[in-house]
Amino acid sequence: IAVPSNVAAYTSHTPVIITGDGAFTPENGVTSGSGTQLDPYVIEGWDFESGYAGIQVVTTSAHFVIRDIYTHNNGVGIVLRNVTNGTVLSSEVYLNWFGWDYWGIVIDDCTMVNIFDNNISIHDRGIYVRSSTLCNISGNNLSMDNYGICLEDSTNCVMSGNTITQSYISAVQLDHCEDNTVHENSITDLDSGQAVVLQNANGVMVSKNYMSHAVSAFSVVGCHDVHILDNVLERSEASGAYVTGSHDVIIQNNTLSEVFSAVEVLASEN
Repeated sequence: IAVPSNVAAYTSHTPVIITGDGAFTPENGVTSGSGTQLDPYVIEGWDFESGYAGIQVVTTSAHFVIRDIYTHNNGVGIVLRNVTNGTVLSSEVYLNWFGWDYWGIVIDDCTMVNIFDNNISIHDRGIYVRSSTLCNISGNNLSMDNYGICLEDSTNCVMSGNTITQSYISAVQLDHCEDNTVHENSITDLDSGQAVVLQNANGVMVSKNYMSHAVSAFSVVGCHDVHILDNVLERSEASGAYVTGSHDVIIQNNTLSEVFSAVEVLASEN
């Protein structure tokens, strides 16, 4: 993993904390916009380094876009907490692993947040979503994180079109979640990690993902109403799907090659 090639294009800025809609100001890195849906506040072009987080946005409902920023060498790259109508777009989130939580992008207690087309690498959790709803995580490149995308206690979120490589524990993990979608992601080179882990995650659709070189493709523990459809797995050291303590799990039309076992089911029904 290399430092982004366009680092020189960013302008250094001290780490920013925006609390409330009134704090969207030029002093806090806002470069344009009025906070409406058609004219969101824009924060762009900055290089954030050496804070707890490069940028934090807390308790806002105005529309805003964070785009084309470089956040690195912080404890956390970007934090959105109690936010509605936020987007993080086309940014470099790199090696935020210094002294605090070691996370790339955190979405905490948020609604209608979009995370699109970012490059995120070398964290404990690349994208960490908790207690949030109606979030869209799409088109991101994540690499060398312990967990690529991690959801906890979240509902009605979509993870699609992401490219996730070299996740050391799991590429996508959902814990205590409801009604989420994992669709058309590319998950590769997980020699020591699992592709998709569902723990007490119900009403989940996992479809049309490509996975290779994983310890296992799917781990389903304590779940119900899970659909695993039309996925492709190549080269798994263990099972294609491992299901335990679950019910109403449908595994259908998946293509598996070079796997130790296709499906293992324990203490489950339907």
